[in-house]
Amino acid sequence: MTRPTLAVIFSSLVLTAATLPAATFPAAADVVETRKQEFRNNVTAIKAIRAAIGEDDLATIASNADIIASWSARMTEYFPEGSDQGKTNARAEIWSNWEGFTAAARDAEEAATKLAALARNGEIAQMNAGFGALAGTCKSCHMSFKN
Repeated sequence: MTRPTLAVIFSSLVLTAATLPAATFPAAADVVETRKQEFRNNVTAIKAIRAAIGEDDLATIASNADIIASWSARMTEYFPEGSDQGKTNARAEIWSNWEGFTAAARDAEEAATKLAALARNGEIAQMNAGFGALAGTCKSCHMSFKN
């Protein structure tokens, strides 16, 4: 059995080190695709909530509101500088009004968290108002930050 030479070991280390940044930090296109998928998941959750309200299905409302709250809490991470290129509906205002964008994400998270709490507490009479508040945060954000 032959042992690798120092040069072979060094080249392997250099090659490994050179590939780490690419593996650690996704390309802007990957971030765009991931956030698009997360927004599609959000739409699915909103539709599930709307249907569940009509059926008084509080468990479905709570779990889907949790999905929206979770995405809203981390949404801004998927809008790094440079991710405004390619097939995206993100407006430049996201980056030029970052504070407004992060506030909109927090508003959505808060509304989704409140809706989940209403469902968990069995407050059926408040479902429409809670859903309206959540949908309003989505609409507001889209009007300001989406093409």
